[in-house]
Order: sequence, then C-alpha cells, then structure tokens
Amino acid sequence: MGEINKFRHVHFALVVAIGALLAGCWGEPLAAQVLYGSIVGTVVDPTGAVVPKATVTITSKATGLSRETITDEAGRYSIPNVLPGTYDLKVTASGFRPLVRENVEVTINTVARVDVKLEVGALTEQVTVAAAAAMLQTDKSDVRHEITSVAVTELPLPYYRNYQSLLDLLPGTTPSAFQNAIVDTPARALTTRVNGTPRNMNNTLTDGAVNIFVWLPHHTAYVQPVESIETVNISTNAFDAEQGLSGGAAITVVTKSGTNEVHGSAFWFHNNQHWLAAPYFRAAGFRKPKDIFNQFGGTIGGPLKKDKLFYFFSFEGTYYRQGGSGNWSVPPATFREGDFSTWPGCTVCGAAFSVVYDPATMVGNDPRTRQPFPNNRIPKNRISPIFDSIQKLIPLPNQVSPTDPANNLGGNFGASGSLKFDRRNYDIKVNWNPSGKAVVWGKLSRMGAPVTGKHIFGDMVGPNIGTAGVGDVRVNMPSFGLTYTFSPTFMFDAVFGYQRHDQDVLGIGQGKNWGLDVFKIPGTNGGRQYANDMRYSGVPCFDTGFSSWGLCETWLPLERRERTYTGPVNFSKIRGAHEFRWGFEPRRLEMNHWQPETANPRGYIGFGSGPTVVPGQTARVLNTYATALLGLVTSYSKSIQFFLMKTREWQYAWYFRDRWQATRRLTLNLGLRYEYFPLINRGDRGIERWDPYTNTVYLGGIGNVPWNAGIEVSKKLFAPRVGFAYRIGEDWVVRSGYGITYNPLPFGRPLRGLYPATLTGSWSAGTAGAEFRDPAYGWFNTLDKGIPDVPTPDISKGTLELPVNIDMGPRSPWGGMLHRGYIQSWNFIVERKLPFDTVVSAGYVATRTIHQMLDRDINTVGPGLGVDTRNLPLAKLHGRTIGANMWDGIGYGTYNSLQVTMNKSFSRGLFFKGAYTWGRYMNMAEDDGWAGLALWNWEPMIYRNYAPSSEDRRHSFTIGWVYELPFGTGKTYNLSGVVDKILGGWKINGIFYIYSGTPFTVTGSGSSLMCIGCTQTADQIAPVRKLGGKGPNQPYYDPMSFRDPLFYFDPRNPVYRPGTMGRNVLYGPGFWRIDPALYKEFRLSERVKMEFRAEARNGTNTPRWGNPASGAGSMRLNPDGSLSALNNFMCITSASAERQFRLGIRFQY
Repeated sequence: MGEINKFRHVHFALVVAIGALLAGCWGEPLAAQVLYGSIVGTVVDPTGAVVPKATVTITSKATGLSRETITDEAGRYSIPNVLPGTYDLKVTASGFRPLVRENVEVTINTVARVDVKLEVGALTEQVTVAAAAAMLQTDKSDVRHEITSVAVTELPLPYYRNYQSLLDLLPGTTPSAFQNAIVDTPARALTTRVNGTPRNMNNTLTDGAVNIFVWLPHHTAYVQPVESIETVNISTNAFDAEQGLSGGAAITVVTKSGTNEVHGSAFWFHNNQHWLAAPYFRAAGFRKPKDIFNQFGGTIGGPLKKDKLFYFFSFEGTYYRQGGSGNWSVPPATFREGDFSTWPGCTVCGAAFSVVYDPATMVGNDPRTRQPFPNNRIPKNRISPIFDSIQKLIPLPNQVSPTDPANNLGGNFGASGSLKFDRRNYDIKVNWNPSGKAVVWGKLSRMGAPVTGKHIFGDMVGPNIGTAGVGDVRVNMPSFGLTYTFSPTFMFDAVFGYQRHDQDVLGIGQGKNWGLDVFKIPGTNGGRQYANDMRYSGVPCFDTGFSSWGLCETWLPLERRERTYTGPVNFSKIRGAHEFRWGFEPRRLEMNHWQPETANPRGYIGFGSGPTVVPGQTARVLNTYATALLGLVTSYSKSIQFFLMKTREWQYAWYFRDRWQATRRLTLNLGLRYEYFPLINRGDRGIERWDPYTNTVYLGGIGNVPWNAGIEVSKKLFAPRVGFAYRIGEDWVVRSGYGITYNPLPFGRPLRGLYPATLTGSWSAGTAGAEFRDPAYGWFNTLDKGIPDVPTPDISKGTLELPVNIDMGPRSPWGGMLHRGYIQSWNFIVERKLPFDTVVSAGYVATRTIHQMLDRDINTVGPGLGVDTRNLPLAKLHGRTIGANMWDGIGYGTYNSLQVTMNKSFSRGLFFKGAYTWGRYMNMAEDDGWAGLALWNWEPMIYRNYAPSSEDRRHSFTIGWVYELPFGTGKTYNLSGVVDKILGGWKINGIFYIYSGTPFTVTGSGSSLMCIGCTQTADQIAPVRKLGGKGPNQPYYDPMSFRDPLFYFDPRNPVYRPGTMGRNVLYGPGFWRIDPALYKEFRLSERVKMEFRAEARNGTNTPRWGNPASGAGSMRLNPDGSLSALNNFMCITSASAERQFRLGIRFQY
C-alpha cells in the first residue's frame, strides 16, 4: 500500500510537469530563474525617443557564449536566464553608432538594468563605455542581498571559514552561531534567524538542489567551501513568486565554473592553542588545551574545449584537533561519605547552607514531620551500596571554583581535552554549451567527516569536551541543469538535484552494559527486552545535582539514512512590456533512522531534592545528593526503538509571475504561488495519531484505520506576491513588496518517531506506582529495583491504548485539519546610488509568523492544583500523569524593523558591505517543529508567552571591508623594485560587529506556583537598577529589586500564584567585536600571485558576556528580607569569544 501511495504522488507530479511543458507551447511567460540573472533595459536616441528593432547582444567574457535579442516597439529589451558572470553588451541600430557597454555584471536572482542612449553616426563608429560597478535594484520588489566571491575569499572568516558567517553582514539577521554537536553535524552549518522568523524556515539551494539536513532542517547538509563559491544570493522578504518552500531566508549558492582560461587557487590556514587567548573565567593554574586547526586545498578550472566545454574542481581538507576546557561540578569527599556538615572551601556550611532531612522519620505521608539527620550526616549503613559503587568511579574536586568561591560546589572540577575532526570536501562541475541556444551543466559535491569526541569522567563518560561520541558522516550531492532558448522571447530551464546523507554515531563507552551487568541496576541498557542489542549499551545517565554522570546525550547512538530529490521546471516568455514566468517544483524527502532519543536509550536515573527537604525549604545541591546516597530515585526515563523510523514526504509548488514594465520608470511584480504538502507517511503504512480524550492511538494504513489516521492537510495554500519598483532618475529607486510564504518544515522532523516507533517510559514521584507518591517530596522507588519495562504493544488491529506512563514520542497532531504555518512579509525601501560606486538603502521591513507549529502540553493544571498529579485532566480521564504534547500551528510572532544597508562594489582599491538594524522581535517560542511554548502551557496562561524573543536584539550594526593600500606597482603611489616588494601589495581587511543584548526571564521556585506545565517567575518588588557588574557576586542588576515568590509562601496557609514578572523582561549586555586581517601580496609571475595572511577573530579580546544568572530562588535572604548570600543571582559568570589568531597563505593564478 505504501508503494502504491508513493507512485500515486509520482504519477501526479509527472502529469503536472507534462501539463506545464505543454502550456509552454502557447503561453506568454518571464525573466530569469533563481540560478540565473537577467539583463533588461530601454534603448533611446539622443532626444530620448525609443529605438525599436535595435539588436542587443551579450557576450560572456569568460566563455564566449553569446545571446541576442531585439528591442520592441517601445525600445525595451529583456534577456532572461543569463548565467552569472561578466558580459559585454553591444547595441546596434540602423543610423546609429554601435555602442558596447563593457563589464556588465550579472548575478543570480537579479535583474541588471542597462539603459542605452545611442548616438547618431555610422555603424563603423563604435562607442565603448564601461558599465557602472554599482547597480540599483531597479526592477524587483523583494529584499535581496548578495555575497560575492570577493567577500567570501577576502574577508576574514572565523572558525571553519564558513561562508554562512557572512550572513551577519545582512540586516535583520541574528549573530550566526554553531548548533548541535560537531559529531552529529560535521558540516558545521551555522544558524541564524532572519527577520524574526524561526531558523527552520530558512532554505538553501546549492546549484539548484535543495540542501537540507532533513532531521535537523535548520542545518544545511553540505556547506560549500568558500574557494569554490561564485556567489551567494539571499532573499529575506517579499520573495519573487518563483521562490518558495522557504519562510525566513531563501539562500542560493552557486559554484564557480570553468572558463576559456585556466584559473585556480591553493591555500593553507593554520591556528593553534598558542594563538588562542585564555578564557575570561578560569581557575588558577589553568593551562590551554591542545587546539590545532589546519585547512588546506585548492581549485582549478578551465576549458576542455574552448567556448564549448569547461571544468572546475575544488578540494578542501579540514583537520582539527579542537581543544576544550571547562569547569564542572563533582561532589566533595565529605558528601560521598554522607557528611554534609562541612566540605573544603565552604564559607556557609552544613545546616546553615541547607538542612538535610531524613525521609524515614516522616510520620505517615506528611513531609512536614521529617526530622533532620543529626549533624547533617547520613549514617554509612544508610548509603545505597549500588550508588556507593558508582560514586567511587567519579573523580574528586581538583580546583577551587572560579565561579562559586563562596561554596566551592559549582565549578570545582576542571578538565580539558581535544576532539579529532577530519573532514574532506570535493566539488566538481562541468559546463557544456552545445549551441547558442542550449546550456547544460552538472555538479557533484561530496563530504566525508569522521569525528571522535572526549568526555571528562573516563569510563563514567560525563559531560563532553567539544562533542560527544564517535561518528562518521558521508554526504553526496549531484545536480544537473539545462537551459534552452527556443527563441529570444521563449525559454525553458530545469534542474534535477539529489542528496544522499548517511550518518553513524556511537557513544563513548558503548560495547559494555554498564548499568545492567556492572552496576546491576534492573531495566537499564537493553533491559530484559533488548539485552543483546548493543546499541543500548554504555553507561546510563545519573543526575545527582552535580554535573551528570554517564552517557547522557539522549541522541546517541544513531543510524541515519536520508535522501532528497529536487526537480524544478520553469518557462519564460517575453511579450511586450511583460516578462512572464511559470513553473513547477516537486521535492521528495526521505528518512530511515534508528535513534530512540525521546529519552535516554540506556536509561536516565534522576535524584531530586524532594525526599530530603520539608515544605517551604529552598532545596540545594546537598539535598539532591543526599537523596542519591539514600538510593531514592525520584524519576526514571527510558526509550526503546520498536520500529525503524521512516518518513516519506512530498512538497509541491506551482507559480506564475508577471514582471510588467508599466512605464519606463515603473515596474510591477505580480505573482501567485500554490503549494501543496501531502501528509507524510512511513512508506509501508500511514501516519499515527493519538486521541487524548479516548487514549486511543490510530496507526494509519493498518487494520481498518485510514492511511491519514484522521489527519487532514490544506489544499488551499495560495501565496500572492505583489510589489513595485519605481525609478526616480538614474540614482534613486523606491520599491515595496508583499508576500506570503508557507513554512517549508519537513514534517519528518516533528513526526519522525511517533508511538509506537519510539517507545518512551517515564516514571516519577508523582506517577502511579510510586513508593511515596508526592510530586514535590516523594520518590518512585529505590535504585536496586531499577527501571520498569517499557511496555510494547500489539499493533495488528491498527488501534492501541497508549500506556499512561508513555508519551507519543513526544507529540501527536490533532485529528482534523493540521495547520501549516506561514509568513506574511512586506517592505518599503528607498535606495540611492552615491559616488564612488556606493549604494545605500533604508526602509521598513516586517514579518508576521502565523500558525507557528508548536507543542502544547494539554495535561496541565493551574496554580496550586499541581500539588497532586491526580488533579491533571488526563489523570482524571485515564490515569495519565505525564506530559501530553499536542502539535499544531498555534504560535504567533511579529517583527518590525528599520533596515539600512551600505554597499560598495570593489573599485579604487576599496570594498565594503554594511548593515544597521533597529528592530523588535516578539514571539511565543523560538523555534518550530520540535519546540514547545516558551514557559506556560496551561490554557489561561498561553498568551503570556507572547513577549520579546530570546533573540530580540534591538540594535545591530555590522560592516566588512577590503582595502588595498594605494602603494605599489600600478597604484596611486607607484613603486618599483625593492621598495615595491616591501611597501606594495598590502591589504587591510576586516569585519566589525556591534549588537545590543538579548532578554532573559527572572524565574522563581516552582513550589510556590505548583502549576504543572508552567514556569514560575519572580516578583519585581522595586524599580530595576542596572549596576553593570560582571563576574562572581558582582550583580549586573540590583538583586534586591526581585524576590522569589517562595519567600512569601506559608506552607501552613498556602497561596499559590504566579510571579508578577513576565517572560524576557530584562536585557543582558550587548557585545562588540572586530575581526581584523592584514594581507601581503607578492607577484611570482604575471599570472601567479602569492598572498600571506594574518587574521584574528575578536582582535581586541573583548569578552562576549553571557546573561546574568536569573533564578531568584538561588539568592538567600534573612527573615526580614535582607540579603544573606547572593549565590551569584543576577551575576554574569560566563563569557566567550576568546581572541584567536590565524595565519594563512594563498596562491592564485
């Protein structure tokens, strides 16, 4: 049945594609596709009258390829589907002197306007002029940016020399950042949010092929090496109708092509730990770990047959031994013996810091009756033998904490190490021009990247340095393209792209069942069900209040196999003032995954503070570790892989666009897209759905359950795109655009492993079967009893009852219509050409995110009712006391901004690209797909989530520049001989960034709210005062302006209420950074140049401060409300962005 469904979609796609092809035989369609550019213009005589029937010819300076057209009765011409590059444009007409405009630059997804004024004269009297280096955006109404090969090869790129870091130079973008573990994502794609949209909504095409890590769609699977990039085009607002399946930024990367001359480059870049500054917060005696980076490679391109056949090849090897260090927390020796009366380095010790209560002294089930352990010491005969054997494998503190000197509990263990990273990228591209009408090209990209990580606790694994696990990733991306010109006014183009992404990652310590065989904890590793499946092997995760022990990365191990297919087909037709374009694009996304990551496959064992405190007491790490010593487990979780996780997904798009030159100064852009996203399936069956009211799981395509399991998707996803561009003289343009784009999120991410593919078991002190059932002060069982079996179902009937302690993995769509999100975007921009080849623009850019696709936990109760999980609505229906995430388009976000750009094309020895943004970004959650509401799930509080985004930076300014000093042969100050060798050929390049800070939430103790599915916030009791402190116990804001609601809480007469503060009320510090670079060029011959490079990331070593610690409950107060111990509340104890120097050498020929 799955194959029937798949071929039904294939057949549908073929029928539509054939229909589009037939339509091209009579229709009236457009201008250039995203992979190409266009040249348009008007030809006039000396009086300004139009010149019809003039012949316009463009010739590529690189390949000799020519295109020709004739002006219409209004003197207009249009040449679409032009490959990027530099062209000479020639205009001839009877009675006029021929005119040649040299060096017209054509880039992808742009319209280059070249208006021509002919002079009266003979055809033999040719006039030759140079094209302007700076060109206005005269005919399109989208917000579009270009990153040229000058930027990617000349600007200092940090870290892995990733072109995506240059997205920081665009307005409306958040600072680019790494995401996910390096072993999981060795391409090292960067993340950014564009114009207030979730990062999953960005979409990248590489040479026409969709470039996406389907499981982590905020990543590209392949990051194109910078030396192989011709150009990067980014549209961020009011997209052209041709661009879709994207919501935030539509990014198109084009690889270089060969030319009639052999060109190439060779390079090597190196940095190491000796050129890396030490962390700002570090322990005494800190030593920098090994950190060695080498990246080398080269490119070559040229003709296989002049003017006809060309090749380009690129190799880049990245070999990194990434050192890392940090401060973690381990229990002191006294704690391990049960002695909480004192410990090395404490200033407030024992019961004065926190009283440890004996749960065995409790009268009945009343935790208020507990008595303290005498002298805050647990007798040795009460310590769990299993836990004692585990804690002996954990190292002791090895330093005085640099961040918690008052207590010496947090950050008392320093460690360092290095990961091993070897990555190789290969790119090859072939271009063929069989005739003046046809252009054919093919491209293959390949990446192989084995990575090995480091963990700090040896056999007991623990936190990782650099990355977790041992992995290997292979990516292969072939793509092919064709452009055919039937006539000067009718064209066709198509692309086929394929991506194969294979990945295997194991965790450190796998191969031995530590939990089941060594520690003898029942239910850990494969348990009784999968005892012989070594994919479950390794050390379970233990949470004791200190840094976690064991292999706690739930996403390990994994086996992933992903495939994507792309096949856009487009037609263009020019008729009079209209440039029409229409097309169809199918995409297919496939995943086959083994990765039961909804909980820890080896088992998670959590020890909470509840069993060793009394109501009203502020719990501290002493209480948590005491619970662990007693072997009282407050929570377990475990996941198993019941089915291989498979997804099969189609995405279809049709569009029609008219670019209409309504007058000689006004261009209208009118378009409409239609997109259809059939519901995903599993290949051999349909999708799953859970009905929370009946507790029934429906398995699509099994038994009598329909394929869609009762889930519907919209067939009405129309997306209008409208805009105008008005030219005021030669130097001004006013433009505006509006468009709707639908969220391209692959549903395979949020719906990959629904029950029963991945089965998750969760047990806590509040769930049925707990030995002392009390969510705040109880425990589930003792360590020797272990983790219960995760139940496995009988699926033969197609309907199941969901076990009450297992979630759907971890979400389910509702029955009925599933609301796919969309973005509304609009802009109004004024652009001005200035002297010295400079263009500036300023305008209003805005978006609205509608139906952001989020989880919502519906098994919630309001303040006070959370004291007993039996109050939960699904507990009353069928005994469910764990979370119940339902998934749909329920979120909302807004973005409003003033955006200014400043761009100077490289001329007169200077290039710069800069942007300023003043914006405001509001939302209910940061991401979509695998994301939930930010803080509150209880229905009356849901819209309290709508607040400034955690990425809301009100102000940002960035600028990158390339400046050739005017000394040397052929420069303003001409030099020769030895003087030229010394003083000539210098460049001073760099990037400058400055950002305002991001907001954060001041939280309180949840025990004063007891609202399940909610987060408690603090009370603001006085005006906020910014003190500006940085470092331990140096408050950034006055801590006495805030109060944990627990301070007022009376357990004898409990009043549960939310704090008065909202989400993301306060803003942390901003940061600035300059990345300078100094280059020296030597000419080895007329064609060969060698350049030495010295670069620095954060050349001034200015710290990028973290936000203050915001948990009001960590602050200790005296009974009268005066401060007893700050405990770093409102203090900044983290900083990043240490300076890194890098040296390089680059040859170009």
